[in-house]
Amino acid sequence: MKNIEITELKREQILIVVAVVLLLIAAQLFMMKGVNGGVAELSSASQEAQVLKATVAARSNAVIQYKSTVKIDGKELPTAIESQNKFYSVLLNLLSTQGFGEANVTKADEKEGVVSFSVSGEANYNELLRLLASFRQGAYLMRISQLSLEGLRENNVKYSFTVAAKIGGALKEEEAAK
Repeated sequence: MKNIEITELKREQILIVVAVVLLLIAAQLFMMKGVNGGVAELSSASQEAQVLKATVAARSNAVIQYKSTVKIDGKELPTAIESQNKFYSVLLNLLSTQGFGEANVTKADEKEGVVSFSVSGEANYNELLRLLASFRQGAYLMRISQLSLEGLRENNVKYSFTVAAKIGGALKEEEAAK
């Protein structure tokens, strides 16, 4: 191996060596900047994936919760209610079993074989959600409309909604008319 004496090098050779070293340093800095950009992109993509994973988990948990609360296995399809008195009785029974015995229930409307009652009061928001889900699990076909919520303190809400149902006698009259 040959030893190189710096004193033997000419000025042009020293400048070439310095230029090559500076060029290598610049290339390294450029490559490091690219690597840092790639790492930043990877980190951003990882965070986005975690957010998407959490969103999917939350939505799947909501679907699982919904499926567990709506039990339709082994039940017949909901039917029309025989009379408006029966509907009122069923509605009051449903409200009292769900802890809404103090709800204000008034007759809202009756036309063309459909009777509706207005329900209002104050309750815990989660209990209100369970009540609304219980309408879907009943043996009778009911429709909820005009839902209104006003937030109060400590997860309580002031609510009002209208529950309507088709009366079975009206269905028989419609079928006979056809």
